[in-house]
Amino acid sequence: MRKIILLMIILLSALSCAKEDEEIKKIFKIPENKKILEKQIHSGSRGEDGSFKRYTKKDLELLLQIEKIILKNRKYKPSKEKMEKNLQMFFKIQTHYEKCYSSDDYDMYESIGNVENNCKERVDNKRLKVYSPRETHESIRIFVSKKENIITQFVSLPYVIDYLEIDPELSKLEEWERKIPSDNGMEMVDVERWKDKENLKEDREEYIKSFLEMNGVE
Repeated sequence: MRKIILLMIILLSALSCAKEDEEIKKIFKIPENKKILEKQIHSGSRGEDGSFKRYTKKDLELLLQIEKIILKNRKYKPSKEKMEKNLQMFFKIQTHYEKCYSSDDYDMYESIGNVENNCKERVDNKRLKVYSPRETHESIRIFVSKKENIITQFVSLPYVIDYLEIDPELSKLEEWERKIPSDNGMEMVDVERWKDKENLKEDREEYIKSFLEMNGVE
């Protein structure tokens, strides 16, 4: 009997993962969303010069679409009350973080001591700073969607999805090594291809785990 129950749990888990994968794939059937993913892959994983540099509000909104699916498939329904509780529990907003930007749609928090004077200017110019999942909670900027009641970080899509499962043809964007101008424009630097990034699968698992914890999913 125990073996049967265990097999049923494994089967249900596999079916849930398959459903989640299919729902995420549907998102990228929309041409605009596919173009955002292609842009991030083409730009590479280098923090200061790659997909992070070109991260805009549209990138963030697409990330939220995916994260809504991740939460839904774990039977979690976001709410304002849950979001506010999680902010206090996980990030101690009042003592560790300071709000650096606010609008009708979202708030941004920066760890105290690291608040940058140009935070609002960067948002207005659609230049959102992003962090690797390996950064600690003490050094990240928190994004709070008031519309979706979701807490997240600014990350590129390959940290959340396996892009080759979305479309194997995306591998063609990484077939050749190439160079792009550096952040300061003074030199040319190699594009760090996502396919060459060590521990990407582990980083993806780490980010999703962190995201679920931020939103109070056990």
